[in-house]
Amino acid sequence: MLKYFLVLFTSLLIFNVDAYAQYNNHRKKFRNIKWGSHIDSFYVKGQKKKLEKHEPKEDTPTFNYERTDHAYTIPNDDMSIGAAEFEKILYVVDNNKRLNRIVMYGKGADYYDIDFILRNKYGAAHEVQYLDTEKVKVWNVGDVDFILTNVLLDGYFEFAIIGNWKSDADHFKNISVEDF
Repeated sequence: MLKYFLVLFTSLLIFNVDAYAQYNNHRKKFRNIKWGSHIDSFYVKGQKKKLEKHEPKEDTPTFNYERTDHAYTIPNDDMSIGAAEFEKILYVVDNNKRLNRIVMYGKGADYYDIDFILRNKYGAAHEVQYLDTEKVKVWNVGDVDFILTNVLLDGYFEFAIIGNWKSDADHFKNISVEDF
């Protein structure tokens, strides 16, 4: 009997560790593009993707991240997550041209689809702010922040995923110090 109990316990332990590793690894990337990837090494479904510098159009609303020199797009990118459709998906890089956030813009009821997806995957938002013309919800999941902003007056919403990959890299460096 003890032998069966040990086999069952070991199996459950292995299953839980594997599930956690998959869950944790899933947040380390967006559409298989790892946080911190250089813009010259973006791979989606095994194919290298060339990013194009994003140039805001005069006749469309311009959002904060579009005004930066660090915003790029992927030609023919999948413009949806679940049932939500986006008008723009921007890949924003840091000064070293490494991916540190994804910013998506949509409008209308698609906001509620993304809100549902986030609540279903990660539970209630960890922070909710009501500003004059915006409602901002924040989910902090490990080293990734999900920020959903509903711009109430314009009917647009912004969905940002921010990967703090540098924190992970620094942590690994710090635990591997052999100087003393």
